[in-house]
Formats: sequence, C-alpha cells, structure tokens
Amino acid sequence: MTQKVPLKSILLNKQSRQDIVDNIMQSYKKQNPAPEVVDTRLHDMQTVLLKYYRQKHADIINMYKNKPVIRKFITTSPSVEYNDSNGIACSLPFNLEQGDDVRLPVAKRCMFVNLNNPDDVAKFPKYVIDVINNNKSKEKSVRKQRAALSAWKVEYERYEQDISNVINGSRSTGQLLNVWPEVEQFLPVGASDPSTINLPSVNINSLNARLGIKK
Repeated sequence: MTQKVPLKSILLNKQSRQDIVDNIMQSYKKQNPAPEVVDTRLHDMQTVLLKYYRQKHADIINMYKNKPVIRKFITTSPSVEYNDSNGIACSLPFNLEQGDDVRLPVAKRCMFVNLNNPDDVAKFPKYVIDVINNNKSKEKSVRKQRAALSAWKVEYERYEQDISNVINGSRSTGQLLNVWPEVEQFLPVGASDPSTINLPSVNINSLNARLGIKK
C-alpha cells in the first residue's frame, strides 16, 4: 500500500489566504447555486404601453416624423411617465425599441397614468389590462424568489466568514491541513507543494557575480 507523502508546510500570507477562500467559495457556488429571480413585469408593461401609445397616436407620430415643418406647432413628449401597480414611478421612452426620435403629441406632464388607479386602468383596451392584471399575479412569485435569493446571500456570507475564520486562524498550510484536511484541494498552486512553483529561468552565478560573490 502506497503511503501518502506528507506535504511541506509553508507560511500563509494575506494573498494566499484570500486565494484559498476564493477557491472554496467558487466550489460552494457550484454546489449551492444562487436562486434565480425571473421578473419580466417591467419589460412586459413597457412593451404593451409602447404598443398602445404608438397605435393610438400613429397618424400624428408619422406626421411629426415626416413633416418637420409642423413640429414647432405641436407640443410633444418623448416618453410617458406612469406609476406601476405598486405605485412605483416609471418612465417609458418611446424610442425604446426603434432607437428613432419618436414623440407623442402631448405635453410630458399630461402623459401620466397611474396603473394603481382603477379609473386610469379602465381607460385602456383589454390587451393592456390583461398585462396589468398578469403582472399583479406574478408579484407573489417574484417576492418569494427575491426572499430565497436574500436568504441564499445570508448563508453564503455566513459560510464565507466561517471558512475565513478557520483559514485566518492558521499560520501555515500544515497547521490548516491539521485542522481541515479536506481543504487541500483548494490550496493555490505551490501552497500544497512548493516544488511545483515555476521559478523564472535565471543564471544564479550571474546574480552572485554582480554582488561580488564568488563560488
């Protein structure tokens, strides 16, 4: 039976300790992936509002784009301001997708809708109201996803602190491995076996000669 050769112990410095922590935490994230938060509500709402206002004002939008002479007679807005169903203020630029200069024929202060207000919502066609209601139904699911991610972050930081305490409490790789043998696989190159460190190819005699050292 082949016996494992004891590793040579080297002192740990700040950088080598951090390297070990980083290696361990990379493995931790592979074993414990962060929960995803899938929230398309803002995108869905902006997409449907963009469609609605472009269709509603299609004639005058085209006139504004194709007949520059009338622009000075039209008060326009490049965006619509709205409160979402949670009362959060949002701004929707009308060049969101096309990238061109799209403006609506109303003052910006008039381009406001409160999606938390049933009277404002009732003014929209059904396809817009459907998206508003669908977004409300997603709220509980998104809240649970965010809570799960928050709990994961707390556990991640706690685990990182725990392993840092162990590593920072060890002066050398030998002492660390005595406390935590399984951590060997996470030691940076050269820390577990100094003989593997690749030193630059330098003529030592030449270095000595410059110091007046004769061998």
